[in-house]
Amino acid sequence: MKINSIKQKTSSLWQIMSFLLCLGLSLSMGCIETVDPQGLVNTASRVVIGSLISPDEELTKVQVSSSIPTFGTRAITDSDSDLIKDAIVLLSGGGETASLTYNEEEKSYTVRRDEFRIKEDTRYLLEVITGGVTYTATCQVPRRTVYNIDVEASKRSDGFRLRVLWDDAPGVSNYYNVTARHIREDIGFGTDITSVDFYENAFQEDTNRDGRKLSAATDVYVYSLNGGSSDHQDSVEVQLFITDENSYDYLESVFWADYNEGNPFVEPTKVPSSIDGALGVFGAYLVEEKKIKVIL
Repeated sequence: MKINSIKQKTSSLWQIMSFLLCLGLSLSMGCIETVDPQGLVNTASRVVIGSLISPDEELTKVQVSSSIPTFGTRAITDSDSDLIKDAIVLLSGGGETASLTYNEEEKSYTVRRDEFRIKEDTRYLLEVITGGVTYTATCQVPRRTVYNIDVEASKRSDGFRLRVLWDDAPGVSNYYNVTARHIREDIGFGTDITSVDFYENAFQEDTNRDGRKLSAATDVYVYSLNGGSSDHQDSVEVQLFITDENSYDYLESVFWADYNEGNPFVEPTKVPSSIDGALGVFGAYLVEEKKIKVIL
């Protein structure tokens, strides 16, 4: 459940690259002008590194790849060709160091939790050596506390209003991301599972709200599966991600880049990089989950 949830939010590092557009350039989609491509064609690729680590995951993953030049005639036939599979990947923290090995199935460098356990409230250093160059990044795993998550569902004519509330941990900067799934079990028709999108409300941080009750809300549209019947049960599973700042900035920027894609009146969203010398993200998160029944 937790692995699938974070995969839904992060997808892969190719999501980062699709929004970085042209490296080193500031482009405005709201303006049309003639651009001389001299010096842009076949621009050298950059190393891209991505990893979101968590004590809640069985497998810690680090993906290493090369970026795709924005301009030029290079044909993209298989993203696997851009993966870097011969790097040295080291992860250190809590007085321990692990050397990650390349996993063909995961298309990433991995280490199992029983071999190297990610710990809460601990700072980690990621080192990636490829092409004779060492790239580094650090992140701080959040500390788990009591969040007292409460989930409310208010019936509407076309579905229900979903509201998630939780207690912010006082005295420290906190960053949150909220996701959910609506599950309808319809007797005789099967089970329908739908992702619930909180849009910009999914991203919450506690600036000027330290220690207060935080919340995120959205409207959920409900339809009858295959015509449906009156004999059904509805429930909602909510995931509250407690993230570090690196993960928060990455997830929020990817959301806005995707949300504004194709809008000629909005400037492209810059996806931040937290890797020294390369592109990408190295962050950490915890997951808290709660499930409730919904009466419709």
